[in-house]
Amino acid sequence: MPGGSSALLLPSLDGPYINWTDVEPRQVYNLPKRAPDQLIVDLAEELPYGGVVLDYGCGAGRHLRYLSKLGFLLIGIDPGVGQLEVADQAAPNAKLNVLHFGTPIPLPDASIDGALSTWAMYHATRSILNWSFSEILRVLKWGAPFFFNLISTRDFKYGVGIELDRNTYTETRGGSHGELHHFVDLHELNSIINRFSRATVTHMVRPLILEPYEEPPINIPNPFCAHWLVKAWK
Repeated sequence: MPGGSSALLLPSLDGPYINWTDVEPRQVYNLPKRAPDQLIVDLAEELPYGGVVLDYGCGAGRHLRYLSKLGFLLIGIDPGVGQLEVADQAAPNAKLNVLHFGTPIPLPDASIDGALSTWAMYHATRSILNWSFSEILRVLKWGAPFFFNLISTRDFKYGVGIELDRNTYTETRGGSHGELHHFVDLHELNSIINRFSRATVTHMVRPLILEPYEEPPINIPNPFCAHWLVKAWK
């Protein structure tokens, strides 16, 4: 079962940000049944069989479930207790920990064979995002892959909500109220991938697909989502 206490971990995402510990298991129960992202299918081909893999922001365990069937040793961290309860059922052999982004990853230096982070690590401020990259690079072995996505400034949500910092906003819409997003432009993306020995990037733009709890955006007739899909190696 997930360990730790979210009340003791800082920085908290309470206050002006969404409190991920409020998400209940019933809200995310079906997520692990979805097919894995192609990005993670590609990652699996880069990993040594039986290797140790970190899912940074594992949520309800969709990709933990997929990777566990391939024989990897899995570590999942996420700020949401409800999500981790579901992840524990989806991938019972994974080691799960409650951990807010921006706090140290409880792993030794150069101890993992690969890492992933999908639809997760950009729910942060710029400084926390930078911290996350530093921590992931610290725990990766030399040459190990880290595949992740970041939200682009071309996304329909960019500029909407309460601005906290440059390219950082909190949601004001109904089902996503308080959700935090840091949007990444090309200049910042280049500064991120330059921290790795090599990387490839795809800019994915697609029509918005709403979750059941989300409300359609107002005054945006054809909203498009935009994300950077990054394959990087330490």
